[in-house]
Amino acid sequence: MIGAIAFALFAIPLARLTVARPDETTANQTSVKVAEPAGTRHTFVRIRFAHLPQSLSLKQSNKELIPVTSVPLTSPIEIEVSLPITQNSLELALAAQWPDGTPDTAITVELEPDELDTRRETRWSGNSILQEILNFKW
Repeated sequence: MIGAIAFALFAIPLARLTVARPDETTANQTSVKVAEPAGTRHTFVRIRFAHLPQSLSLKQSNKELIPVTSVPLTSPIEIEVSLPITQNSLELALAAQWPDGTPDTAITVELEPDELDTRRETRWSGNSILQEILNFKW
């Protein structure tokens, strides 16, 4: 009889510890994914150049995409940003300047947005200056 009482005293707490129950703290929580604004996509941007420019700018509207930490410039520059790809297109402004005497040279801008194909545009400088609007279409 004493053995049965002792068994019951240990069995009840032991059963509570070993019986699988959903965790109340996780059951009440919902997973929240921070969504990007409508029409934007997480995008890898790569900029490649053959000759080191003195200055380089890549803008979407008035937002500069090349961080200050990219100076001094090395090729390739790789950044991650959220870009507004609306109606399957995007327009970027590219500007660069090289030291006098630099031969005409090329810059390639490559975009790799989530869930879309990679697109790249290459432009050549003239007289050590480049100012172009790049149109990407998917």
